Amino acid sequence: MRDTRKDKAYFDAYIEDELESIADFEHAIEDGEIAPDRIAYVQDCKLMHRIHLLIAKYSRGDDIRDLGRMVTEMTDDFCKWQDTDAYADNLEFASMAYLFGADENVLERIRKKMVDNDARKTYDWLIEFILTGKKGSWYDTHKCDDDELLYYGYWCFEAAAIAKRLELDDTLIRDNKYYPKDLVK
Repeated sequence: MRDTRKDKAYFDAYIEDELESIADFEHAIEDGEIAPDRIAYVQDCKLMHRIHLLIAKYSRGDDIRDLGRMVTEMTDDFCKWQDTDAYADNLEFASMAYLFGADENVLERIRKKMVDNDARKTYDWLIEFILTGKKGSWYDTHKCDDDELLYYGYWCFEAAAIAKRLELDDTLIRDNKYYPKDLVK
């Protein structure tokens, strides 16, 4: 068990419920019960259930290699059906793909869906960095000549905002030189 807020029986039941929901979606699509103009929406819903299933299995303590294979298996559906405007879900999937050890080809396919997609209005440095390791536009600006005036600080306001909003114990990161600890009280 990785998540001790619930017991194994809870996660077993949750996983079984998700598997049933996924099967229901698949049957509805196969049996022609879904109108053609709703198939993309239903496929996206099914994908979200698969992502929740993956997270629940991680919480339950399932083997990370098996979870990595799940991410790889979901990549085709992610690239075909995922809503490019669902930023939090997309960032979560990209992070899981990287953390569960997806190979470079899988990461590149996800990156193309999320970063190179014509529907995206802005380039996303965070997703690009997670998937490829390519540094953001501000990286190493402290090394530039002082007359260029490019460096403005490397503060990780995002981590501080999350810690403050969720009232997290930030003891382990408070002394990081880029963590604005005086803003989190």
